[in-house]
Amino acid sequence: MLCRVPPPGTESPLVGRDGLLADVVALAEARPGAIMLWGERGVGRRRLAREVAGRLGAGVVRVYVPAGPKPLIGRVSDALSDLGLGQTPQAAGRAAQFVALVDDPDTSESEIGPIGQALEGSRGLVIAAGRVPSLDVPSRGLTPLEPDQAAELAFAASPDLEPMQVKRIVALADGLPRLILALAQATATSTDGKLQISTTVSRLATSGLVDLDEEAQNLVRWVALMRDRVEPDLLAGLMSLPTDRIGERIDELVAVGEMVANPGRGGALTLGFRRSLTGPALIAEMGPNELRRRSRDLLRAGREATWPSALLAQVAGDAGEHAEAIELGFKGAEDARALNDVEESLRLINLALGYWRPEHGELIRARAYREAAYAHQSLCQDPEAADYFERASDGLRTGHDEAAAFEAAVSAAFVNWNRNERRRGYSKLTAFIDRSEGGASPERTEALLGQAMLAAGLSLNTPLREIACRVLGEGPATGVVRSRSRAIALFGYGRSGQTGTDAGLRYLNRARQIALRLQDTRTASITWLWASHLLLSLGCPAEAREASVDTFEFAKANLLNDHATVAIGNVGEAYLGLGQLAEARSWLERAADGWRILGSSRPTASDAGQGWLLIQEGRIAEALDHFRPLERVGNPAGMVFHELCVIAAGHATAALEVGEVAEARRVVEQ
Repeated sequence: MLCRVPPPGTESPLVGRDGLLADVVALAEARPGAIMLWGERGVGRRRLAREVAGRLGAGVVRVYVPAGPKPLIGRVSDALSDLGLGQTPQAAGRAAQFVALVDDPDTSESEIGPIGQALEGSRGLVIAAGRVPSLDVPSRGLTPLEPDQAAELAFAASPDLEPMQVKRIVALADGLPRLILALAQATATSTDGKLQISTTVSRLATSGLVDLDEEAQNLVRWVALMRDRVEPDLLAGLMSLPTDRIGERIDELVAVGEMVANPGRGGALTLGFRRSLTGPALIAEMGPNELRRRSRDLLRAGREATWPSALLAQVAGDAGEHAEAIELGFKGAEDARALNDVEESLRLINLALGYWRPEHGELIRARAYREAAYAHQSLCQDPEAADYFERASDGLRTGHDEAAAFEAAVSAAFVNWNRNERRRGYSKLTAFIDRSEGGASPERTEALLGQAMLAAGLSLNTPLREIACRVLGEGPATGVVRSRSRAIALFGYGRSGQTGTDAGLRYLNRARQIALRLQDTRTASITWLWASHLLLSLGCPAEAREASVDTFEFAKANLLNDHATVAIGNVGEAYLGLGQLAEARSWLERAADGWRILGSSRPTASDAGQGWLLIQEGRIAEALDHFRPLERVGNPAGMVFHELCVIAAGHATAALEVGEVAEARRVVEQ
């Protein structure tokens, strides 16, 4: 016979309790008469008890003991009698194996002791939940879940939650499974996807405040709106009470455990509610009129007290001042990003965007999009960053901030490049520049230079030369110092790529002279790199080695680690061309180490060089095994063309040498 613990249906997941569960199951199997699971409300004591009962075998009767006014021993006896197991716990323990689960969350140690003594050594067991351990029966304490366990439980309860929603739930629930589950389920079923605080959750979070007098109730509501920024002087003005009286009431709340001192920025202590959810729950309980009235008063006081924008943004939103909330949220996000608090920046941007309406204007939303893009970029979330940069560029142009629009468009293009959406990045930026209606400007010049670099990476040589000429025509007048040298270098790169000759070397050398005179070390280094690439492709290994060594020394001296790594690989390629295989292996291995240090995961020139080294050493089968994982021809736009060609040519050569003609043909065609 089984009497289920309500509610029937799918049980909530049990997360983060494996060790404790095994311990309590082993203890229960020894039949100590009674077990006390103790801890604070919502920590999952009764959930653990149900899981333990389910692990005790098919022959054990599970008995549900409801809460009620009767003493515990009377309620246990009634439940056992109703199931026909006996009139007393002792009789039931002799008649059958049973485990009785007490539904009272606050069983006292004085009540559990007599039952434990009565059932000790029998086949019966009572498991109860209490706030403190018992000295008379075995007890096990439950602590809140760790943040990663809390996040796992939230996802298990509602798999469709967004990561930011889960993070907010974890921050508010303080590791209590009951709160995690309630918040996760309410948020998952909300129509707007925002975090929801149900009436049940609110009552649980504020249960310790129900007996406060009217003055204290008023105080905690103000503290909730202040987001734990408890300032007695400001509260005194809002409540028309002496500051000393405010201090006394706060001390009372600290004494009963409803408020605590938390560490703040710079080591200062700040007062706040014991539970993270208490403040939001109190706000959720307020009606819209009370929330708006209190928030307007607090906004006025907060302005006078020069509160930070991040705090005032939420207050302004609660007060119905949405335009001001957007501005304050935007300013707070900028301040947070300046302090490298990226997640706080993103929270404030989402807050601001949540209040935006068309009447507030496109420009402010576009600036918020740009700030969100920076935040996602800092979190290495490139798809989101690219999307927000693209939205920002369109909105900034609509809002007539052309300079900022160009900057956002360039950022979007290079984020797309980094995530291997290279043609998308180039095409989007090209379309944006073509729609430009303004004249020459520093931002437009930088955009043209970015467009040219993308074209060079995609080996679009004819457009590259055209863009370079536009930069030469517009750039010098806009004050972009590197525009002339970079444009000349790009023109030379495009011309060599178009003709397959050394026609571009003269332009690269000229660009280097200008860059060095202007102390533009990165452009100077680029010209050396491109020259060494060109010499390698033309079959001039000795000259390529000399240019690559010069590049390496220059890049190393100017801390251009990425350029130095490329140059090391080029030295190895040059030694390959000279037939000096031992030297080639040494330099190519150094290049591979450099790419690993830089965190590169995509195939590089050193990977291709190592494959070609195996071919020249006659280790053809090994070369083929080396090239196959590097193929990536399903997305050729994801690689710079000359890198793809070196890999594909090596792959096809190795395949032909071992007789895999079909594979070689496929690689060449693709």
